[in-house]
Amino acid sequence: MLAQKLILGYSSRIVAQMIAMIAGIVVARVAGPTVVGTVAFGMSLVSMFTFFADLGIGNAHIKIVSEGRNLGDCIKTFSVLKSILIILFIVLVILYLVVKEYVFHIQYESRTHFYVIIIWLVAITISQFLYIPIITFMALTQQARQDVPNLLQIVLTQVLKIVAVLIAASAIALSFANLLGVILVLPLYLYLFKDFKIGHFDKNLARDYVKIAAPMIIMVLHGTFIGYFDKFLLQYFSNSEQVGYYAVAFSIGSLIQIVGLAVGQIFFPTFSSSVVKKDYDYINRTIDKYERFIYVFLMPIVIFLILYSQVLIKILLGKDFISSGPVLVVIFLGAFVFVANQHYGNLLLGAGYINKSARLSLYSLIFFVLLNLFFVAPQMLHLKAIGSALAWSINYLFLGVFFRIYVWQLIKEVTILRNIKYWLFGILNVALFFLFLKYIAVRVNYLEFIFPVVYFGITYLAYYLLKMANKEDINFALRIFDVRSMKEYIKNEFKR
Repeated sequence: MLAQKLILGYSSRIVAQMIAMIAGIVVARVAGPTVVGTVAFGMSLVSMFTFFADLGIGNAHIKIVSEGRNLGDCIKTFSVLKSILIILFIVLVILYLVVKEYVFHIQYESRTHFYVIIIWLVAITISQFLYIPIITFMALTQQARQDVPNLLQIVLTQVLKIVAVLIAASAIALSFANLLGVILVLPLYLYLFKDFKIGHFDKNLARDYVKIAAPMIIMVLHGTFIGYFDKFLLQYFSNSEQVGYYAVAFSIGSLIQIVGLAVGQIFFPTFSSSVVKKDYDYINRTIDKYERFIYVFLMPIVIFLILYSQVLIKILLGKDFISSGPVLVVIFLGAFVFVANQHYGNLLLGAGYINKSARLSLYSLIFFVLLNLFFVAPQMLHLKAIGSALAWSINYLFLGVFFRIYVWQLIKEVTILRNIKYWLFGILNVALFFLFLKYIAVRVNYLEFIFPVVYFGITYLAYYLLKMANKEDINFALRIFDVRSMKEYIKNEFKR
């Protein structure tokens, strides 16, 4: 069952991200970097305030439900607390806009920016209410109920965005397409949630939510800022065009990150129950299986995309986005570092080391802000879009190192250094094929175009000869395409 959940988790997110990426390419080519940057800025500004719409109670809900507490009372208590926080979120966004406009008289780059922000405020408010069923599904590890509506929403939204940009290539039209996508998927979430029994608001349970959520507040703030602060600051220090270069590269590069996020949603409750049972053998086996998958199948793809990024940008986005090429390379690196370490962060949370995790999140948050100022501010390096990418990626390297150090100190039964031979292989692989592209392929025209075949052929031949990929790895990967068992799993979960 875990295999189906894991496979559905990352496969649906990869499909969703690919759909979003394809639509994003169409939108970017038609609308240009300034329009894309305006939409990304409006979304990022409003999303930064979503910190107040959560304050850690989402993670608290996962923790409390996974402990086996009364589900009906948990849902009711969580719904009341979440609704109060959403109202706080709306008030603070409106207050920010009023103070900025009428007290400090700070104007946006254009009036369009203001309208985009308002549309995103409505869309994100509805999405925050949808997190009541979504986080409940997460707590129960009901992967299909999370992923199927999410995939449908992304498909609808991307189709609407393409239609919108073809009719009117404006930031307002694109933002409204996102709002309409959220509205259209709302009935499906209500349908999937209708059979859950809603209990009573429990003051003692609410106290437990607050108690568990309190140390997680900094982690929620960290996650929010990592996701949106860079685009907000980039707009402040440069313009919408630079935000557009960054946002487009980020939308492509984050395809790799989706794997880590999907796995994290499954591993948190799984690790929690395994640590309680002191089943460290299971944890080590699960981590090893996951890491072998990313090193055997994901790492070669990341290396290829890094080496071939400039060609991909030219083909997919055209000359208007050539500045996104170096940004994309840095984001690919950061995304892979995130994927290669995130499960250790989830293990710390699942093992109950919330205070340690919160402290690390605080350090990372400070480090991230300082990195952004150092790389992006005109008074410092002023690297613009690539500066934002460097800050994002270096911060994940910082987090990954300390995740492993904390696990090594606190959960000694779990191995933190495994599969080192794959790290060494990856470094050698990058070096050799970089030299091949730089000094050989560019001198022989056709070699640059057949490079994908050459790269993957040699890489997997080396895996085979060095016995770094075995039949079990291949069988695990092939299960992604086992449509029959996946269909049965989704069908059974929707019936429950």
